[in-house]
Amino acid sequence: MNMKKTDRLLHTLGLAGLFLFVIAMPYSPALSEAGFDAALLAAIVRAAWNKQVHLPPKAYTIALAAFLVLASITIPFSLDPALSIRKFGIVRWLLFPYVIPNLGIDSKTSKRLLNVLLTISGVFALYLIAQHLLGKTIMPYKFDVYQTVDSANNNLSDRIALRFGQYYAVLFAFVVVFTYFGKGLMHIVRSILSAILSVATTYFAYARSGAAGLWSSFIVYGLLRARPILYGTIMVTLLGLSFVFVFPHTELSELFYSTIHPTKASGVRYGSNLARIHMLENTEQILKQHPLTGAGFNCYGVWTKVNRPEDAGWKRTFSDPVEFLATTGAIGFLGFFILYAGILYVLFTAEDALSNAVLAAFLVFAAGGAFEPMFFNTVLLRGMMFLIALSISDRTHKELTP
Repeated sequence: MNMKKTDRLLHTLGLAGLFLFVIAMPYSPALSEAGFDAALLAAIVRAAWNKQVHLPPKAYTIALAAFLVLASITIPFSLDPALSIRKFGIVRWLLFPYVIPNLGIDSKTSKRLLNVLLTISGVFALYLIAQHLLGKTIMPYKFDVYQTVDSANNNLSDRIALRFGQYYAVLFAFVVVFTYFGKGLMHIVRSILSAILSVATTYFAYARSGAAGLWSSFIVYGLLRARPILYGTIMVTLLGLSFVFVFPHTELSELFYSTIHPTKASGVRYGSNLARIHMLENTEQILKQHPLTGAGFNCYGVWTKVNRPEDAGWKRTFSDPVEFLATTGAIGFLGFFILYAGILYVLFTAEDALSNAVLAAFLVFAAGGAFEPMFFNTVLLRGMMFLIALSISDRTHKELTP
């Protein structure tokens, strides 16, 4: 087989993997991951075949390298090195910004991938809304940590499951900012999609992380970019105030009240709040024992099983920064900080519409991660890295501006 045919075959296989990735994104983790793995393999083989590697911006490459090195250093000191190595595979999603340029994906194809993702997510949001309005149980769906709540058995589960709430909060911030810069037919389409995601996120997803992340994103984004998002900040603030003050007995207001008063036994999330307090206490104990390397990547549950049996059911903490502190210590946490700083730097130093939208989405992802695991949820991490990959790819960066 000649070089051109081989190159086209690898390009086609990788592109098929990417389309499978986006089509299966909201509802099938297994298919979505299979699509990404196929695209990643095709990109690696194609780069080797052509003897040319296309790199994303230098700041991202440096930040990723620092994260991988620092996080890897902690693995030999893990309480269960084999488990840490197996779970370390989650970081492959961070390689997404290398996939698109090394597959030779052009700007039009990248735009199609993005539109497919938004369309699929919008349709799935409608499906979830229909289920909610018809009073049926939310679609059974197993996430990395949580099982989707059965509304027939939980009086606080008349809502989209926690992970869907976070997913749509991230996507909502992206769509709102992207729509602001749009024009013509696609502007109208994105506006309609934005409204759908707004309903799904605001009214049904009673998740502290999604709400806190969404509000933080609009406020911080407004400070960083000033001109484009003042209306968004006002809108989200008014929505929040209406839930807390206009509808004082809604689940969301009760949820926030329980967060402000975490030890009040009558609070709606009393057990969850106590679990978080225990996790902070456990993290403090882990750092006293292993200040530099922590318990080991993904080994929070291993530590609690021996040292805190009553908390052994929790495999990880409810916060990305706390999780890195507990499981990789000061060394891994430094890598985590460098990675996020690198991503923010790359997104902030670009002024195109796509990077603006991804910046807003990443702020939701990062802020929400302080309250719930966002990085350690593959549904969220792979979606976020896909958006980042589109925005910082050297091939598509400038041409994706609407």
